[in-house]
Amino acid sequence: MTFAPSRARSRRRIATCARTALVVVGCLAGSMRPATAGVDPAKRIDQYTRTVWEAGNRLPQNAAETMLQTRGGYVWLGTEEGLVRFDGERFEVFHRGNTPGLPGKDVRCLFEAPDGTLWIGLVGGLARLKDGHFTGYSLSNGLPHDWISAMTGDRAGNLWLGTFGGGLVRFKDGTSTAFTSYHGLPDNFVWAVR
Repeated sequence: MTFAPSRARSRRRIATCARTALVVVGCLAGSMRPATAGVDPAKRIDQYTRTVWEAGNRLPQNAAETMLQTRGGYVWLGTEEGLVRFDGERFEVFHRGNTPGLPGKDVRCLFEAPDGTLWIGLVGGLARLKDGHFTGYSLSNGLPHDWISAMTGDRAGNLWLGTFGGGLVRFKDGTSTAFTSYHGLPDNFVWAVR
């Protein structure tokens, strides 16, 4: 029997995680300041200010599915309404309407490769951001499943994708190989890869 979480339960989990994610974004944004603006151990936590960002601050919504701070210093958020880049002051939203290389809008996972490439796992496929250019991969150009729930990379340059119902996928240079319960996986719903 396969367990698939209900949409309502998933939304409650997302809403609960959103407040935590936005607080963490604030912490990460704070870490992007020069070292001279460090934390003073003599101060109590309530002596610091905090900033809360919400949909009114150019976020597409208040909930974040995933987030990642890349080596370039940007904080990236994955939301159901698109990919968001935060530079410490401003949010920039990327979605299918303004970014043709995205095969979907619901971002589920993010991964930065050793070469600085940002990989975006979406409901709808996979996208790569390299040198400022987005490239999308979906069922129409060889991806065996289009709901990416988790991802990581290995030393050989493979990208490993966990999917919602399509098993585990090894992806490299536009070519993919799927591993499913037919190949020995206990389930085709892969929620995490490491």
